[in-house]
Amino acid sequence: MPTSGQNVQVDTAEVVVVGAGAAGLSLACRLGEQGAEGVVLVAAPPGPHAAPERTWCSWGSDDYWADAVSARWDRVSVQPHGGIARTYALAPLDYTMIRSRDYERVAGARLARAAVRRIEAVVSGIEDTAAGAVVHGAGLTARWVFDTRPTPPARPGRVALLQHFRGWFVRTREDFFDPAVAGLMDFRPPQPPHGVAFGYVLPTSPREALVEYTEFSRNPLTTAQYEAALADYAVLLGLPAYDVVGADRQGQQAITHVGGDLDHDDADVLGHGRLQRVGHVDLAVLVGLAHGGPLLDVVSWRTPNSYLTAGAERGTATSSSTVRHEVARCE
Repeated sequence: MPTSGQNVQVDTAEVVVVGAGAAGLSLACRLGEQGAEGVVLVAAPPGPHAAPERTWCSWGSDDYWADAVSARWDRVSVQPHGGIARTYALAPLDYTMIRSRDYERVAGARLARAAVRRIEAVVSGIEDTAAGAVVHGAGLTARWVFDTRPTPPARPGRVALLQHFRGWFVRTREDFFDPAVAGLMDFRPPQPPHGVAFGYVLPTSPREALVEYTEFSRNPLTTAQYEAALADYAVLLGLPAYDVVGADRQGQQAITHVGGDLDHDDADVLGHGRLQRVGHVDLAVLVGLAHGGPLLDVVSWRTPNSYLTAGAERGTATSSSTVRHEVARCE
């Protein structure tokens, strides 16, 4: 298993996908199933460089990952701050939850059938050379390298807000949840200065749900602060006696370019030459709902370098994200 501190024999490949998160697995599966030869997926080995288990939720009607879906809803509720809750039918779409372990299981079977080679390595850098792209730490050189790992914003000073969150998987001791309706955004929690906070309630049975606290604000909270916010939210929901049976990954991502598009100065974040960044995301934040607005009142935000797929990765997906791979072959 190559690591960044070892001298390894350089192997060659046609395509290398760096990162085995949602975008990396999705891209490697698609390439392999379309008959691309010489595809290698580079995943981080178990340990500090590997991503923890996480949950992705998204709008979806695509059955490609159907075997990985752990829950699905065709109705969502939205609770404005101080207003009346509304329930919306999503047809022809629905809202789906995928646990990363299930996504990885389904992707692993697809990759095996497609003969995509998977190796484990800590990639220390990627160099674009005249002879091809060199993946340092993995002992690979390739004609094309797609780097799906998350990177900091191109210009941190332009970050307007962070989306940050933590969730609990809870089990109540009596029936409480409606498994047919996902609590998409609940804006009743106290609102932070210069930001917005909301809760999610994603029930998987009458007694089980993922309960998440999310903020859009300038600074993340400490774990203790997230835990306190979740405990307060459980009280606000009126949960009966319950047990926390698991915690969804605590995480954050930068939200940049408020109300605008990528400009020319940011083009480098999408890659150049034989090295391409993957995972460009359009994230529509339903801020209008906090004030009781209709479902389609949105404010658009763009983050050029998150590696989400079919809803998102990052820790957790947002219901309003749409994702596409940005790939520009340069001869």
